[in-house]
Amino acid sequence: MKQRGFSVIEIILVVIVIAIVATVGYMAYSNFLAPKADDASKAESDSTVKVENKDDLEKASKVLDDVSVEDSDSDQLDKAVSDF
Repeated sequence: MKQRGFSVIEIILVVIVIAIVATVGYMAYSNFLAPKADDASKAESDSTVKVENKDDLEKASKVLDDVSVEDSDSDQLDKAVSDF
């Protein structure tokens, strides 16, 4: 009489092998993406302005009122941010 199907040991071994391959693949992929995420967070932190007190908040609000996003002159925006 022939046996049909797989034994529990065979199924467990296949699941373990798949888990190991998936783990190694995930680690390699996350290491591939890590430098890009670091660059993005660095670029974001370079363009942010930290507000530490109410005076800074009022000054930032005034700068935002003076400069509109529609301005095609990015030098005006750069100057306003550097003045802050």
